[in-house]
Amino acid sequence: MKYSSAFVRKNGGCWYGVLNFKEDGRWHATSHRLDATNKQTAARELTVWRAKMEARATAENAEDARASRTVPAYVDGYIDRMASSEAIEGATIIDYRATARRIASAFSNVVLRDLTPEAVQRWEAGMLKSGLSAATVGKAHRLLKQI
Repeated sequence: MKYSSAFVRKNGGCWYGVLNFKEDGRWHATSHRLDATNKQTAARELTVWRAKMEARATAENAEDARASRTVPAYVDGYIDRMASSEAIEGATIIDYRATARRIASAFSNVVLRDLTPEAVQRWEAGMLKSGLSAATVGKAHRLLKQI
């Protein structure tokens, strides 16, 4: 989450939403004039605006990651985030890490934004040809698709 706190304030008869965030070690704030006529409505509008701003920040971060990170680095980061949030079981993390090694061997120098469906299809065909089961290949495909 980019914005650490949010609040509404009234200034000159108008309601404003304020979002605070830390960037480059310094605190910043951004504000937005709301259409609300009372504090309760302003708080609801603030919630909607904050969600839009968080979505925009998430999209920008994802685009930055696609521009510069390799596929294996992005996969490892995804697995680390899932493990630290305890969103999935430990056994699943172990499976994901094994699959990540397969991904790393195939796409070690590929930047995420350059990953193509054709490259993934060739990788999957190669895994099947090497004797891996369709279930194993399917698991690898689903992990890559999640990311």
